[in-house]
Amino acid sequence: MLKWGMLIMNGGRWDGQQLIPEAFIERATGRIHTNKQKTSYGYFWWRADMQVGGKAYDCKSGRGANGQYILMLPELDLIVVFTAHTKGMGKALRTTPERILPAFVRE
Repeated sequence: MLKWGMLIMNGGRWDGQQLIPEAFIERATGRIHTNKQKTSYGYFWWRADMQVGGKAYDCKSGRGANGQYILMLPELDLIVVFTAHTKGMGKALRTTPERILPAFVRE
């Protein structure tokens, strides 16, 4: 999961080789459709802002059933991976900005 996050964060490049066209990565992780909850969706990748203090950080994410997440925050050069087996999608999207991101944010 971490390697998928790294591939996406590097615009489709892996070990100096372009494996997936960068234009496709941009479109796939783009804000093609935005829902009422203010999260957006591309081609199987999600986008949402994560608030830490008074600042919003753009988060690209791959999401799987029962709490599987690849969260990518390019501004922080950070990838967070969750593997879980919870009912529904779990609490990762709430707990990440509350408990994890403050350790990586300089205020």
